[in-house]
Amino acid sequence: MSTIPYFEHYARMNDLSPTGRACYWPMYDLIFSDILPRDRSAQILDIGCGAGLFLEWLSGQKGYSNAIGIDRDPGQVSFARSLGLNVDLIEDPSVWLSERGGFELVVMSDVLEHIASPGDIALLHSVHSAMSSGGTLFLKVPNANSTFAGRFRYIDSTHHRSYTEDSLMHDLSATGFQKVEISAEPLIVPRSLPGLCRFALLLCVRGLRRLEAIGEFGRPGFGFPLSLNLIATCCRGEP
Repeated sequence: MSTIPYFEHYARMNDLSPTGRACYWPMYDLIFSDILPRDRSAQILDIGCGAGLFLEWLSGQKGYSNAIGIDRDPGQVSFARSLGLNVDLIEDPSVWLSERGGFELVVMSDVLEHIASPGDIALLHSVHSAMSSGGTLFLKVPNANSTFAGRFRYIDSTHHRSYTEDSLMHDLSATGFQKVEISAEPLIVPRSLPGLCRFALLLCVRGLRRLEAIGEFGRPGFGFPLSLNLIATCCRGEP
């Protein structure tokens, strides 16, 4: 199993209290509302589920009864199981996936950048094989276009890369996925005054960075995602 005690690192950087975990729900509602299966008994897999925040929202807030998570870190798995979630401790996700199938939705948030090449491509192939026909894959990865790409690349020793929209499109298309859509991570307008001030500052900075991108790259600079992360959704392609 993983030799790096990742849960301790994660817990220092994230509020895992009930109130802290609930803070993620508005973002989940915004991101996943259009891609969740209609059938509440659909098979859903969260690869690299961590402490189980997404699974807790999925089962507790949305009523999905057949969601499972997998992770390599014993501490993360132990915490997720303490919340009553269905989580497996695994060493090799590709081996685990080879024995399963029929997933209508597979989620990989902050996962692919942790896997050294060529294991990242092998995992995408395994995910593709384990999905149902027409199933959806969701990914969130660090955005190399972001000002703070370097910080998130080196925030711990388990990261191997960041992505541009082009490199992510290449990897997903090369492993058989279709209808690939890549976008910036959405912004939620805060309700508090300090939050609104920070939001306004962010918009100003993003505006300046957009001008920089246009100056550097011309027309392509109008469309670069500038958020900290990239969001991608795609469907299983058939042979």
